[in-house]
Amino acid sequence: MSVRRAGHVGIVGRPNVGKSTLLNRLLGMRLSITASKPQTTRHRILGIHTRGDVQVAYVDTPGLHGERRSALNRVLNRTALAVIEDVDCVLAVVQAPRLLAADRSLLARLADRRHLVVVVNKIDGVAREVVLPLLAEAGAAAPHAEIVPVSARRGDNVERLEQVIEAQLPEQD
Repeated sequence: MSVRRAGHVGIVGRPNVGKSTLLNRLLGMRLSITASKPQTTRHRILGIHTRGDVQVAYVDTPGLHGERRSALNRVLNRTALAVIEDVDCVLAVVQAPRLLAADRSLLARLADRRHLVVVVNKIDGVAREVVLPLLAEAGAAAPHAEIVPVSARRGDNVERLEQVIEAQLPEQD
């Protein structure tokens, strides 16, 4: 008999790194609105995906705004950060070709988290010799995390990401 796993996975990161696109790709359908405009996602969006003996409840969050301190940004940050406390695994999404200060701050906040996956998104538009140092930098910033490069838009390496997520979830019905 195979192991059954189920749990909640929070998707966090700064605006426009591809969190909603990643959610849509993982679900195999368009649930979350995607746009190049920041603050498109303003609420938690829940999408449930069942694959074999694994069921994942993905929670898409608003982008984390570090530099702007408007009332809206504070509310969106609280919404996104609250998810971190309520899930079994966190996907910290960063964007190639480089980690920004906001990415490093998020990874530092999550570095001690037991079930953390750093998703380096948008690798499809970046040369391999740029991606490899970025993966090393992400690994140094979150040493206990799994690091998975993907292109959520094209679906590159998403199958591998799903395998990593599944391994992070608790055994349960």
